[in-house]
Formats: sequence, C-alpha cells, structure tokens
Amino acid sequence: MIYGCKRAYRWNILWSPREMSGERAFNTMAYTKEEVERIARVAFDIAMKRDRRVCSVDKANVLEVSQFWRDIVTRYCTRSE
Repeated sequence: MIYGCKRAYRWNILWSPREMSGERAFNTMAYTKEEVERIARVAFDIAMKRDRRVCSVDKANVLEVSQFWRDIVTRYCTRSE
C-alpha cells in the first residue's frame, strides 16, 4: 500500500505574528478560497492516478481556518465527481 501526503503550508504563516515562551504560544493562519482549491486540485489529481481516494484531515471543531478548509474541499470534491 502506498500513501501520498500533501501538506499545505502558507508562506505567510512563517512570517505572521507569533510568539512562543514558557507560558504561551500562538501563530496566525489565513487561507483564501483559491489557495485551498489549488491544493485540493493537486490532491485530487494525484488521487485520480492512484486509488481515487483523498483523505482531508483537519481540526474543524476548534479552528475556524480548518472549518473554512473543510467546507471548500468538500465543495470542490462534489464538483469534481
């Protein structure tokens, strides 16, 4: 069994406001619809050449950006079928 992994890192998360100390840590993530669709397109294109399955993993129950990601990938998937 072969697994493929596509992880999306935004360049601006590396340079966005962030802090880490012994008592606190944070960073900022922001995605646009176009960015998420581009990453989904790459994942679905790879899947079509393999076993036709994509697994999108997120923390949508606690992160707004993950809920945004889930909504867009789900819509993209239904359009692609």
